[in-house]
Amino acid sequence: MKRAILMAVSVLMVLSAAAALAGPPPAAIRQFAREIGLSDDQIRKLDELHYTAEKEKVDIRAELDKARLELRHLMSQDKPNEAAVFGMVERIGAIRVRMQKNRVGLMLKVKALMTPAQWEKLESFIGDRFRERREMRQKMRGMGPGMGRPGAPMPPAPPAPPGR
Repeated sequence: MKRAILMAVSVLMVLSAAAALAGPPPAAIRQFAREIGLSDDQIRKLDELHYTAEKEKVDIRAELDKARLELRHLMSQDKPNEAAVFGMVERIGAIRVRMQKNRVGLMLKVKALMTPAQWEKLESFIGDRFRERREMRQKMRGMGPGMGRPGAPMPPAPPAPPGR
C-alpha cells in the first residue's frame, strides 16, 4: 500500500514539474499579448522568435546533458585524467554561456519587436509574477519537512539510546 502511494505521489510530482516547465499554454500567452496591445503581426513574429529560440535550446540542452554525462564518466575512473576533467568543465561552462545567450538574445529580440509602452507592460507583468512566486516560497517556508519543499530544515535527531 505504501509503495502504491509513493508511486502515485512520484507520478504527480513529475507531471507537475513538467507542466511548470512547459509554461503557460499558447492561448494564455496570446491573450496576454493582446492585453498589452500587441498586433497580430507582432504576435506572429513573437511566436516565430520563441520557436527558433526553443529549437536552439533543445540542441544546447542535449549537448549540455552529453557533456555532463562525459564528465561523470571521466570522474568515475580510478585515476581521473585531470586535464580531461578540467577540459570538460570548461566545455560545460561554454555550453552554459550559449544557453544564457540564447535566453538573453530572445529577450533582446522581443524587446526590439515591442513599443516602449508594450515592453513596460510586459516588465510589470513579469515583476508581478516574480513577486507572486516569492510570496508562495515564503508561505512554503512555514511548511514542515517532507511537505514537498526541498531544503527544509530537518527536525533534530532523537537522542541516542543510553549505553552507546
